[in-house]
Amino acid sequence: MYMFQWPVRTYVGAGIIHQIGTLVPPAAGRQRALITSAADAWCQPLNQQVKGLLLAAEYEAADVWAENEANPSWETVRRGAAFCQAHELD
Repeated sequence: MYMFQWPVRTYVGAGIIHQIGTLVPPAAGRQRALITSAADAWCQPLNQQVKGLLLAAEYEAADVWAENEANPSWETVRRGAAFCQAHELD
């Protein structure tokens, strides 16, 4: 038997991205968002769209870290943690 526990909610469906501000609204203690993705060119417009939707939902900030990679090295993890600290992300 295999059991995988995903530590977050995952929403799937056509047009679901436009509901991000309703599904994940800013709340006390959660005013800054981190958008993570790969550096692939196709990700960039999507990152900017999500950022705009989060800011429209009244997040204080929505920062993009586009250095994700499959099976990240510890160096990548350290860079990501440093990015979060530098941008004071929740």
